[in-house]
Amino acid sequence: MILLMALITIFFALLSPYLVGANTPGWKENLCKKWYIHHYTYMWIDYAPEEKDKDDFMLFNEDMTYVSVDEGNQSTGQWSYDAKEKSIKMFNAKGESIKLLIKEWETDKLVFKIEDKELKSAVFHYSTSKRKQK
Repeated sequence: MILLMALITIFFALLSPYLVGANTPGWKENLCKKWYIHHYTYMWIDYAPEEKDKDDFMLFNEDMTYVSVDEGNQSTGQWSYDAKEKSIKMFNAKGESIKLLIKEWETDKLVFKIEDKELKSAVFHYSTSKRKQK
């Protein structure tokens, strides 16, 4: 029994850095960069950004401010990250907010859903590299 407990403890000690993900120090440095729209998925089908969306991006700054361009319209404001919920909440100058529910996050890829009834089936894929136009 003691051997089993020791093995479980060692297993979780070695695995824990991979389990906590963004809870570890450095999450801000990995999230604070410019993210460009790459594509979106709706009802399991991938779609390229439309012409009006091709230059969309989100820039998260380390001072917890952001700049965002959506369909050519720029907005700025404050943002917060909830590691437990794996979400980003963005507040614009008018006090309106939007919540991004993170599905996947790597150093160069951010995949999320937006907490909104109309967009609940859409998944947005952003990248640190601008999408090449065809």
